[in-house]
Amino acid sequence: MTHRLLLVLGLAVLPWMVQAQEKISGSWHGVLDAGQVSLHMVFHLDTDEEGQDVCKMDVIEQNLKGFPVVVKYCGTDSLSLAVPLLGASYAGRLQAGLLSGNPDSSLSGGTLLEHSLIVGKFHQHGYVFDLNLEPGSWEPRRPQTPKPPFDYQTEEVCFLAPDSARLCGTLTYPVGYKPGKRKKTPVVVLVSGSGQQDRDETIMSHKPFAVLADYLAEHGIASLRYDDRGKGASEGNPALTTTYTNMQDALAGINYLRQSKKFGPVGVIGHSEGGVIAFMIGAENQADFIVSLAGSAIPGDSILLTQNRMAFESMGQPDSLVDAYCAVLERVLEYRVSGLDKDSPRAVVDSLVAVCGAECLPLEARLNLSIVLGQESPWIDFFISYDPASAIAKIGCPVFALNGELDTQVLSSENLPAIESLLPPRPENRVVAYPGLNHLFQHAVTGLSTEYSTIEETLSEEVLQDIADWINGLLRTFAGL
Repeated sequence: MTHRLLLVLGLAVLPWMVQAQEKISGSWHGVLDAGQVSLHMVFHLDTDEEGQDVCKMDVIEQNLKGFPVVVKYCGTDSLSLAVPLLGASYAGRLQAGLLSGNPDSSLSGGTLLEHSLIVGKFHQHGYVFDLNLEPGSWEPRRPQTPKPPFDYQTEEVCFLAPDSARLCGTLTYPVGYKPGKRKKTPVVVLVSGSGQQDRDETIMSHKPFAVLADYLAEHGIASLRYDDRGKGASEGNPALTTTYTNMQDALAGINYLRQSKKFGPVGVIGHSEGGVIAFMIGAENQADFIVSLAGSAIPGDSILLTQNRMAFESMGQPDSLVDAYCAVLERVLEYRVSGLDKDSPRAVVDSLVAVCGAECLPLEARLNLSIVLGQESPWIDFFISYDPASAIAKIGCPVFALNGELDTQVLSSENLPAIESLLPPRPENRVVAYPGLNHLFQHAVTGLSTEYSTIEETLSEEVLQDIADWINGLLRTFAGL
């Protein structure tokens, strides 16, 4: 759910390098200030094999990489770009001015540019924003990302899903692991959030699962993290997957670990959709313990309605427009799960707009709702019709459910009380809301997804410690295994 807001949003910008008397080229970056949102934008300008100007765009905060851009004009001192898919354009001129200071900004011959700043305007949907670009790309700092050499061992492994799809990942052994003491060594399968994630659950240069695996290894806990279907080294068609498919893949990982006979208790740590999957596995009595990081306890359609409402409100949209959009979205989701004809999604949306008295909705909003209705997606169909409550009520193993109070994607106030009331009572269970943490368990200000990339922290140390302490505390429970 980490990444499934059903909104058509997008902004972009491009970085480049300049050579005297030659066309602007290379990578250029800048920050677009859109009021409540600031976006780091990078433009990568080059030429193809036929000598034609080409450009790709990154928008760091929106996890947008390599987005296609049309080069309308590129000269020695100015350029003009268009992003038709986003209804956006950019035009700027190279001007004399001191460079803010990027060590990657250089001439192709290696000479540092002292006067290299493109001053320009970014246009989108009638809005105009100042956007000045400096030479070079831009990468955020991620100090928690572990870097070799490690004081523990890792192993590249593969296992088969029930449909024979080959899933590959990294098995991380804890520091000082000894096969002779394997029954005392707990191990966890890490299950990522929605969307196709790599084994590190990489998002906006953060690698939460790499950070988590590293911390667990330092505290006596092994882990298996793997690439989702169609991502990295794993096989399978992501277009056909659902939350249930992903649950079956996680179960295959559990079975692989049990059959290896290298470890003791086998648990699951799932984030977001992975947290829901952890509940599903717990209900099937296939795990010895589970940790649900921002897993939801309410139906998927309710989650999407909350996410979209908060997204519109964060953009400063008037209450009347937000209420109208969410009223129609609720009807659209109901229509989608009903199985009724969706061959003319725009006509259906227009009829639902009339039913809801939502004529104030602009064209862009109606088009977005048409996409929500008409898009072929087994994942969405399963997600909006699935209610995790029944699974949570059947869980027979210890559970640690945690959420950030600033989470704007899976609200702690809606989900944690429901989880606590549904869970069968066990003394080992913990349900915790962490003040000041967002959906990724970073210390945040607003909790909005636009902050993810600008926050240097990947995972709160408090959360890391609490997870490790809770799992190690369970070893007394599993001492007889």
